Amino acid sequence: MPTKKTAKTKERREPGVYLREDGTPRYEVKVRWKNRATGKTEGLHTKLFTFDPKAKPSDTTSRKNALDSANLYSIQERSSLRLHGKPRSALPSAWTLGALLERELEEVKAEEKKLAEHGKKLPKASQQRRAYARMMLGKASEKASQNRGFPDLCALNLREVKPEHFSGKPTSLASLLKDRHGNPAGGESVRKVIGFLSQLFKRASRAWGIECANPCADWKALELPSPERGRERTLDAKEWEAVQKALGRTHEDTRTAIYLARFTACRRGEVVALDWPDLSLDDPEQAIALLRNTKQKHKHKEGTRPKNREVPLPVFVAEKLKALHEAKGCPTRGPVFVGNEGERLAPDSISQAWSRACARAGVADARLHDLRHTRITEVGSLLNNPLQVAVITGHDDLNTLKRYFNAKARELVALLNAKEQRGEVVITDAYKTAVQALGKLTEAERLKALVEATNKAKQQ
Repeated sequence: MPTKKTAKTKERREPGVYLREDGTPRYEVKVRWKNRATGKTEGLHTKLFTFDPKAKPSDTTSRKNALDSANLYSIQERSSLRLHGKPRSALPSAWTLGALLERELEEVKAEEKKLAEHGKKLPKASQQRRAYARMMLGKASEKASQNRGFPDLCALNLREVKPEHFSGKPTSLASLLKDRHGNPAGGESVRKVIGFLSQLFKRASRAWGIECANPCADWKALELPSPERGRERTLDAKEWEAVQKALGRTHEDTRTAIYLARFTACRRGEVVALDWPDLSLDDPEQAIALLRNTKQKHKHKEGTRPKNREVPLPVFVAEKLKALHEAKGCPTRGPVFVGNEGERLAPDSISQAWSRACARAGVADARLHDLRHTRITEVGSLLNNPLQVAVITGHDDLNTLKRYFNAKARELVALLNAKEQRGEVVITDAYKTAVQALGKLTEAERLKALVEATNKAKQQ
């Protein structure tokens, strides 16, 4: 579409300010300068000041107001270039914390628009950035406990922001944060918000060219709450049996999906994403499920390759899936698990069915994801090599795997004693001493010892 020429006016415009009437009427400000060190021409992103042609001169959306704002922006940036050799937008004195948060929202909005053009959704990490920024600015929903935001903190100039504004004092951000019920936020929640702000300051310095310090960089100096222990809930045999009975009235696909999650340690999203070609069920003793594009760090980063992994299926799970396959007429394509309307089963549908079944069975504080903890603990007790366990569970590092291995000391000792009786372990005085020492360790310490022993054995 050709650019529409604007009529000549008598209005005073500063250098670099242009009137554009193609599309939304606006003033565009372009600031360019020559870098003395490199001799190259540099410039800021074009700044837009839109206006409503029908608005009265006194309205904030009027043409006069937009022109005044555009002229002021041009004057400030060019004055800074003369005085400091750099634009005003690169100086910390020109920014408040609130302005940084607004810039963050603009970045996320632009990212979401770009992804939408390719039919993609905004990654969870970017959604979280937007949620934290809105919370800080007081733009959260009215139902949120923190919907008023932190206006005093957001009004601070970047030169004034210090570590004590974030922790260590009754008036600091860490002390004022609330959870959804209005109670003081937990340690993990506080650390996540502070971590978001630390990344915001880094982004402002590295990507946006703002010369600002990071007051959240030194976590030890911030005196943040200790990180909370990861969830360690697992289901015992009686609880699982009770939930199974309570699932009797649930749709067959949903029941089978939960059964698969229980005995493969698959995440709910991995379960519902399965298609029939992903299952190898011809030989139940060699059955395998191929999980495509599974969870990984930087999954949505451009250039990242999808991560697939194969999960061995226990014989009884393979037989259950084969029965479902035959009951549906042995389809060769399409999703394995579907809902009542014939569409692919949604992850939330599984979680809701699980919660209702737990309530009917009287099993308290049991989440669907606890099945993953349960199965990983079982597999970790059966396999001698934690690296083999990580391959099955899909963990990229053993530190993450440690949080899911929740075996109790009495269970490990019973397992070792059973292996003794079957002759799988040579009983020596040193072995007996090791078993006694193992029973005194925490879950994390036991897994760490297993990892170290495995690595040492490989070196030998």
